[in-house]
Parts: sequence; structure tokens; C-alpha cells
Amino acid sequence: MRRDRPSTSCVPVRIGDRIARMLPAALVSSLALFAACAGNPYNSYPESLYTALYENTPEALGDHQVLLEEILVWYDREGQTAPPGVAAELAFYQAKFGRTDQVDALLRREAQAYPESELFIGALRRFLLGPENTPIFERPPEEESRGEEGEDEKTR
Repeated sequence: MRRDRPSTSCVPVRIGDRIARMLPAALVSSLALFAACAGNPYNSYPESLYTALYENTPEALGDHQVLLEEILVWYDREGQTAPPGVAAELAFYQAKFGRTDQVDALLRREAQAYPESELFIGALRRFLLGPENTPIFERPPEEESRGEEGEDEKTR
């Protein structure tokens, strides 16, 4: 009986044999990674944001807002911190659609998760809620102070 390869350990293993032995482990690892990432709603974020900004319809913006809520719920359930900006973006949409009761809580959540964003979150809070806590989207446009002939005070 003839052997194709000797059974001694000093003979190098062919590359094909090495790949054949690693293939099952690689497949299992790939499937586990895919299964872990498949359920994360953040994977849909780029496409959803593009659709919301490109179409700019209430339906597209509403769908994107629902996705942002799903992302926060998913990360809460997993015990992880949501990616930067998700809570702040959701606060923006909540204010835009007149749901201002959650805006402050979402902005606080963002600032607690990412302390380095505190200055930006403060500016966003003033933009969205204003100093008088009236949402920016519900405020009447400010009138410019003009003279009698429509000129600025400085140009008189």
C-alpha cells in the first residue's frame, strides 16, 4: 500500500491541507460575526439618513426618526453606549416634529455618554429650545430692527 504523504511531523503540510483544516473554524466565526451584526439597527443608519435627507418628506423623516429610536432601544437592551450623535439627532427630530417633552432628556443622555460633546450639546439645546424654552421650530421669525426708511441703525 502506497502512501501519498508520510506520517512524520517533519514533513511540511501542504497549503491546501492547512486551508481545509481552518475552513470550518473560519465559517463558524464568520457566521457568528454576521449573526451579531445582523440584528443591529445601526447598520441601516447610513441608508436611512440618505433617504431622509434626499427625499426630505415627512414620511422619510419619520421613518428615520423611528430608526433612531430603535437604535437607542437596541443599544440599551445590549447594555452598550449608542454611537455618538444618535440621541442628539433624535432630539433634533423630536423638536422639529413638536415632541419637545423628550428633547432635554435626549440631549442630557448624549452629553453623559460623550462628555467631550458638552459644549456642542449646550449650543444645540439653546438652538432647539432657546433661552425661553420655546422650541425653535415653533417660534415666530425674529423681526430685524430697522429705521423708518428700512435702513439699519448703523447705516444712518
